[in-house]
Amino acid sequence: MKSYITVPERYDEIYLRLSRQGARVLALGHRSLGILSNQQLREQHATRDSVECNLDFCGFVVLSCPLKPDSKAMIRELRHSSHHLTMITGDNPLTACHVAKELRFRRKAPL
Repeated sequence: MKSYITVPERYDEIYLRLSRQGARVLALGHRSLGILSNQQLREQHATRDSVECNLDFCGFVVLSCPLKPDSKAMIRELRHSSHHLTMITGDNPLTACHVAKELRFRRKAPL
């Protein structure tokens, strides 16, 4: 099942551009379920997948999470102290790449 009935023509382009700039991007959509109580949804065995499909696209929520002022200096200090640095994140990979680039986390450019 697809999430959205239709999306704007430039949906992927906009989402990718914003993610590459380090933003957290959420797509919003809605669909009328009528008037159902939580109990009725349980009785119908409604799953998240069955409810979150065929949505009307409403737009993007774009969240900016700037780096803390001392982040670059801290990464530089750790690198100079001969620590092996590894970044672990739950962010979108494009957002994580942006953060790594901003922090000069890698000495070599990625392939």
